[in-house]
Amino acid sequence: HEQLCTMIRTTTFPPEYKTWMAMLAMKPGEDARELTRRRDLWIVCHGQKLIMRMLQHEYTRVADRTVPVSQAGYAPGRNAPEHVLVLRLAQEQAMLEGKMLCVGYQDMGQFFMSCVRTVQRECEDWLGVDVAVSRVVAALQHEVKGQYETEHGLTPEFDIRNGNGQGC
Repeated sequence: HEQLCTMIRTTTFPPEYKTWMAMLAMKPGEDARELTRRRDLWIVCHGQKLIMRMLQHEYTRVADRTVPVSQAGYAPGRNAPEHVLVLRLAQEQAMLEGKMLCVGYQDMGQFFMSCVRTVQRECEDWLGVDVAVSRVVAALQHEVKGQYETEHGLTPEFDIRNGNGQGC
């Protein structure tokens, strides 16, 4: 714990924290040859996950103050049945009123790795995330390298300039 706190205070991290490994997880029932259908899981060093858990309180504080009540994802005591019920009620109301109801769905696949870090920092600043917390996360993400795990071993390292790893 002391070592993690020192890393957070100094924003100095071991080289292992700078390599993220991607595992391409298959979805149930999918063809193993369809790589585009796989879910990329970007695994970060366990110590980095611990640091993110230590910093999570600040992000939770900001989210509790700024996320609209219509967003139920990951909110305690709220889940998919709530959204299904609201959709059913909206459909029923549209039918009774004889009006059209248009529903759109957005696939957030590969969302975390598509986060643009400069935009992430601006959003954090605008929403009031403690600057010291944003600084630590930026240091964890600075000069990160990635590798894919394959049947034939690891790929060569490559730069990761955008995105957040699992647990970030």
